[in-house]
Amino acid sequence: MKKNIKIIFIIIAGILIAWIIFQFQSSIISFKETISEESGEIIENIEDKIYIKIYLDGKLSEGLKELQTKCIELIEELNQYSTHKIEYVLINPSESENKEKNEGYYLQLLESGMNPIWVKNETDTNIYFPAATISYRENSLNTQLFNNESFYDTIDATLDEVESSIQNLEYNIISTIYKITNKRKTIAFIQGNGELDSNGVHSISNTINEFYDVEHFDITKFTDSINANSVQEKINSMKKYTAIIIAKPTITFQNTDLLLLDQYLMNGGKILWVIDGTNSHLNNFEGTYSFPIQNNNLNLNNLFSSYGFKVNSDLIQDKNCRYIPLETPKGIQYYKWPYHLKIFNKNKHTITLGIDTVVSEFTSSITLTDSNISSTSLLYSSTESHLDLEGQYVELSVINNGINEQKFQNKNHIISAVLEGVFKSPFNSNVIQLKKESPETKMIIISDGDIIENRIKAPNFLFELGFDPLERKIFNGNTNFILNSVQYLCGDENLIKIRNKTKMKNEK
Repeated sequence: MKKNIKIIFIIIAGILIAWIIFQFQSSIISFKETISEESGEIIENIEDKIYIKIYLDGKLSEGLKELQTKCIELIEELNQYSTHKIEYVLINPSESENKEKNEGYYLQLLESGMNPIWVKNETDTNIYFPAATISYRENSLNTQLFNNESFYDTIDATLDEVESSIQNLEYNIISTIYKITNKRKTIAFIQGNGELDSNGVHSISNTINEFYDVEHFDITKFTDSINANSVQEKINSMKKYTAIIIAKPTITFQNTDLLLLDQYLMNGGKILWVIDGTNSHLNNFEGTYSFPIQNNNLNLNNLFSSYGFKVNSDLIQDKNCRYIPLETPKGIQYYKWPYHLKIFNKNKHTITLGIDTVVSEFTSSITLTDSNISSTSLLYSSTESHLDLEGQYVELSVINNGINEQKFQNKNHIISAVLEGVFKSPFNSNVIQLKKESPETKMIIISDGDIIENRIKAPNFLFELGFDPLERKIFNGNTNFILNSVQYLCGDENLIKIRNKTKMKNEK
């Protein structure tokens, strides 16, 4: 009898243990389906405790209660990866019975950059601050938990808004944690050769600055006369930049300028080239009906050739295009303009996966010339496109005649590419010690400067990058593509992948 009881006990214990293991494995599987691998890697590398204040507590509406629950679940799941547990606390900014005290708290939160919403229920309207403060050591940053373009006139948290907010929780929290737990890298916009100034890159600079310190570096200015020592000093001063951006230069590069850029690369630097292949612009018409396609004479061809690519002095005409306004006897009319591209075709690379339409103006093609350099096309024209070559004319009559479809070659023309590997320097010198070969590094080339330039309305109104005044919309693809490019160059692919995952979840 005792033996039978013992056997039954062993069986029950075995079933219980199996059930516990099953439940544990099920929770791990469920967890891994929820949290991306990239989020786990970021959390695993954190060296100290993280504290989160969640300003979602009290008398919450049903939607905000669900958002609070998902936020807590996310933190608990992240803790599965964390050596140092993430601690959190729920805060109700309206918990005091003293109205003035509550209003004082609201003011503090507003001044810290948090956006309030008002949610109306059956009896009254309540104010909420659906945000969180994330702290790590001496650093703190706020992040919004509720995604809504308009905060102050919100009278209800709709189902779509709550669902979108839940889908964005992982990226909003992880990206904020990343920002406060990692030493900020520094990015430089290169100046000195007619590149876009701070106004021209204002929009993308603000976006990049969320993750990196942004500076402007003039490669043409020296404290003393240009000599071997001053050039070496300039090279050394550029080493602090994780990546540099050359945004739409318009003035010929001198050999010293090229040497500095080359040696930056040879020392392991990363470069984002945003270069026009021609000097074409709508202003070139100047009262006429055509203008010639001309090389912009930047003196970059030899440098690019040594790196394995060429930006051609041609223009892409594409059936996928936008409109331009023209004055006619009937007033202003809008016509399809095949030189202002809508770029839908993108490689399924980390940089381009999930980004929206990218817009460009007077875009050239790129030729990849070195099979020893690993290269991947990122953006390219549609197959319903063709090239106008240097020396040919941009004709205004194309708006009436349309694209000559007989010229279509049923092929894509490369607009952007990433090149990775060991690059060779084309420079020799008996005066200064130069590096002739880079370590493993990477660069990205984009063959249109307008892809990175935000519009400016005189005297000082700056539009967001990708804004189209005719369609009255912002093409977010430009901002996302440039940000992804910078983060890829900086080795922050995890952030891109988490952002891509969030976007794809929102599109389901």
